[in-house]
Amino acid sequence: MEKENLATEIIRKSYDFAKRNIDFKKGAIFGSLAGLAVGLINCREGLEYALSSGAKEGLKCLAIGTMNLSICEALATSIENKAKAYFVATIVPTVLSIGLTYGVHAYLKGTPHPLESTAPTALSAPFFAYFAVRERNLEEKKKQNLLGERK
Repeated sequence: MEKENLATEIIRKSYDFAKRNIDFKKGAIFGSLAGLAVGLINCREGLEYALSSGAKEGLKCLAIGTMNLSICEALATSIENKAKAYFVATIVPTVLSIGLTYGVHAYLKGTPHPLESTAPTALSAPFFAYFAVRERNLEEKKKQNLLGERK
C-alpha cells in the first residue's frame, strides 16, 4: 500500500510540475519544427538516424524548450532594469538550450551529426527575445491596470 501511495504522489507531483512549467501547445509547435529540421539535417545518414535525431529534438523542445521559455519569462519580469532584463532573459535560455541540445545529440546515440543538429537551436535567441519583451510588456500592463483601479 505504501508503494502505491508513493507512486501516486510522484505521478501527481510530476503532473503538477509539468502543468506549471510546460506549455504543451508551444512545445508541440516548436518541437515539431525543430524535430523536422534536425531530422532533415541527419536524413543523409538514413531514415533511422533522421527519425531518431528528429524525435529526440522534438521531445527535448517539448520538455526543456518550454521550461526554458518559462525561465525566459521569469527573468524578463524579475529584473528591474529593462535592458538588462531583456539581455539576460534572452542569453540565459539560449545558452541553456544550446548546451542541452548538444548534450542530447552528442551523448545519446542516434545522431550522426550532433554539432550540425545543434545549429538550429542557435536560432532560438530571437524567439526568446520576443517572448521576453512580450512577457515584460504584459506584466507592465497588469501593473498599470492595478494602479489605475486603486485610484
